[in-house]
Amino acid sequence: MHMKRTLCCIVAILTTVAVFAQNEEKARWSPEFSIKAFAGVYHGSYDFTAGARINDNVFGLGSGYATMHMDAYPADVRKIPVYAFYRRYSPLGQKRRFLLLGEVTLGGECIYKYTGNTTGRFAESHQTPPYWQWRVSFTPGIALRLFGNTSIYIAPTLEVFGLQDLHGGITAGVNVGL
Repeated sequence: MHMKRTLCCIVAILTTVAVFAQNEEKARWSPEFSIKAFAGVYHGSYDFTAGARINDNVFGLGSGYATMHMDAYPADVRKIPVYAFYRRYSPLGQKRRFLLLGEVTLGGECIYKYTGNTTGRFAESHQTPPYWQWRVSFTPGIALRLFGNTSIYIAPTLEVFGLQDLHGGITAGVNVGL
């Protein structure tokens, strides 16, 4: 059920960005979409983003599907992240084939399923009602421009959840600019 809502939101975002980019008055804006995966020790996610690109700056929205597995307090968590992002490209060299990439995201995650052991700081609940926690992530990396505004990238990522959880990992993705 939650995944269907997320997919509907993504389709709405993509449609809005595509229609906005076709407006003749905003011709210098172009849409950019990306698919990315994050892999950390305990946390992983798959995200889809849609944004408006102005020169080498991209502003947009993203959502996806995330999981978390903890060993110290055995738990299995399912989440849907929803966030706004700012991405900046800085070309390297005259051919602009390689790019430095920086991305900052700010949003939240709807935690809709939590199962786990009842030791430590986590309360026992197999039917936890959905709740939100905020999240911020920082992603500096390097991208390889394939053609036009389409590139692949890899980047170390630091994610901050709530006030106490910090997760590091690697993000890899494809950015497609039209």
